[in-house]
Amino acid sequence: EVDPEEDPPRHAQLLGRLARIQWSFNRGVESVETARRALALLPEGEAGSERARLMSWLARTHFLRGHLREAIEGGQAALSEAVAAADPAIEGEARNTLGIAQAALGDVQAGCAQLRQAMELARTAGDLEDLGIAYTNLADILLLTGRTREALTVAQEGLDALPRQLLRSYEWQQLTVAQAAYEAGDWSLAESQLHATHELPDGVLLIFRLLTEAEIAIGQGDEDRA
Repeated sequence: EVDPEEDPPRHAQLLGRLARIQWSFNRGVESVETARRALALLPEGEAGSERARLMSWLARTHFLRGHLREAIEGGQAALSEAVAAADPAIEGEARNTLGIAQAALGDVQAGCAQLRQAMELARTAGDLEDLGIAYTNLADILLLTGRTREALTVAQEGLDALPRQLLRSYEWQQLTVAQAAYEAGDWSLAESQLHATHELPDGVLLIFRLLTEAEIAIGQGDEDRA
């Protein structure tokens, strides 16, 4: 109902929310197209949170699709916009993407530093969703680099930092704990996190849940369940 010509910032903001919802339901191509439509409504060279938020989100989708160098390039551009807009929440989101992408390309120390900065910014902004993402990303990096026990500790810290009422973020963090616990050999802890989820998940959360459960079942030799 919002006319994109009469109120482009509001229209872009709504499209940005829609893009994130589409992504959560595993409609990735549609999500990126929606976000790009939103960004096209906002002129370059004008510092503003909405433009920085969209740029940050698109950088994250580059990473999630495996386009690591594009994620770093987009994340750095989003970071500059967020700093110019004096928006710590979006700065944290951009650092989240930069951190996981830098680590994935081999610069683990710089990536971890970016993620810890993202955590502090998320706490300052009261952005618990982005705080959870930073914890998950850091745990993932530590798992990939063989620091398994440290990864499990980080994942559990992230779970403790999130309220249960933040359902999807909390459940994602539970699955991160389950994944790290499985890798650490604590399969009873891993299974307990699967059984403690609040609701029947959907979209990418459901995919994560099923893949984690299948991996545990394979480890236990339960091929039918897997």
